[in-house]
Amino acid sequence: MKRILLKIHYILLSAVLATCCVCPPAFSAERTISTDRDDQCFYELHSAVMEINQSKGYLIVGEQRIDLINMKRGLNRFKTMIRNAKEKAISLQSLRKGSMVFIRGFELPDGRIMAREIYRLPQSVQTSRALQKYPFYGTIPEWEPAK
Repeated sequence: MKRILLKIHYILLSAVLATCCVCPPAFSAERTISTDRDDQCFYELHSAVMEINQSKGYLIVGEQRIDLINMKRGLNRFKTMIRNAKEKAISLQSLRKGSMVFIRGFELPDGRIMAREIYRLPQSVQTSRALQKYPFYGTIPEWEPAK
């Protein structure tokens, strides 16, 4: 049942992103994004932060480059949600090299991984079994416009 709900939420997320991606000012000309939902692979990662590049909007986590989302749709701006393990919003600056994180997002056809949500975890959360105890693991929150 949870898997079905996750798939439904991911499909809805893809629809929102697909709609947002057709807005040209949201991305530079060199960054094209497919709006075909069948071209997107959903992605989850639980690992340590290796690098943070705030100016270019990406993290290296588990040897993977993870791009942060920052796009405008109409009057709303949508950004990667960054939260702590208690699901409270935190800033990107609060993440440090070595921080354990759980990332939920999607992989685009060109191989880029876009983070919809990032959760900073306690260092004690090293296994997927420990991660499953957190409420955000089995649910996908609504994507609220950034303030």
